Amino acid sequence: MNILNRLKQKSLLICCFVALGVTGCHTMQPSYTAFYEQSDQQIHGVVLNQAMADALAGRFVNTFNHIGQPDFMQLTRDLFADDLYANDTLSIYHHYSDMIEHFQGMNQSVTHSHVELKHVFIADDSAYVNWKMDYTLKVLGREKAMSSFGISQIKMNAQGKIIFQQDYWDSNNGLYHQLPIVGGLYRWLSPIKQAQ
Repeated sequence: MNILNRLKQKSLLICCFVALGVTGCHTMQPSYTAFYEQSDQQIHGVVLNQAMADALAGRFVNTFNHIGQPDFMQLTRDLFADDLYANDTLSIYHHYSDMIEHFQGMNQSVTHSHVELKHVFIADDSAYVNWKMDYTLKVLGREKAMSSFGISQIKMNAQGKIIFQQDYWDSNNGLYHQLPIVGGLYRWLSPIKQAQ
């Protein structure tokens, strides 16, 4: 193993330890998979037909098309129930009140957002919403155009509010790799390489 590869491995290990220190080493917390499995089994939404799933997906996409606009916060309030399970791959929330700061941060950091609805699939009480998102993020005083795609599993209650959201998207390539400065370091340290 050459010296450059050893340096990368050690740097990645140091970053992992720093990340563990910053997050407080939550070893007593259940894992993400346990949270997801438990929540998916315990939270039951309205059984959906295609028209209901399409309408829910439309409201979901419309809300996130308003990131960076004054009405975004009210749209999220109208979309999400008070008690819920929401995992956007960056954080897990159990109450809408816990998501407010996250949504406010998104609204301040993103200047433009366009979410394109690709497909909607249903399975019982879950709508699987396949989307593509193009957005402009304010980073280090500059704006950076970014793009990502993913699928969100969502369930709604009888009032039409989301009570369950599990996002499946590649935060590695959809966010971290595209960030200025940090993205270059992340790409250099990452063991996953993309062929040219």
